[in-house]
Amino acid sequence: MPAAPWIAADDDAVRRSLVFVDRRESAFDGVGDILQPIASDAIAEPDVLGDLYDLISGSVAGRRTSDDITFFKNAGGGHFDLIAAETIFRHL
Repeated sequence: MPAAPWIAADDDAVRRSLVFVDRRESAFDGVGDILQPIASDAIAEPDVLGDLYDLISGSVAGRRTSDDITFFKNAGGGHFDLIAAETIFRHL
């Protein structure tokens, strides 16, 4: 059976994106928005470029041009990520 059109569109968007997660240690443990494109071979684990801590510390670059697409997946509430990022940033 062919894939549903919305799955192909989502896979295409993920393939074209810079993929980041909130926490690498938990991103591959039941987070469907990451596991689904991996299962469909749209991306592989190494395509996840970094996590929130990598981005905040500057060890990986986020968007480099206005044409970049960022796919950021958090496993919990995004407001917690913002609080954590602000705290880490203040202590750098």
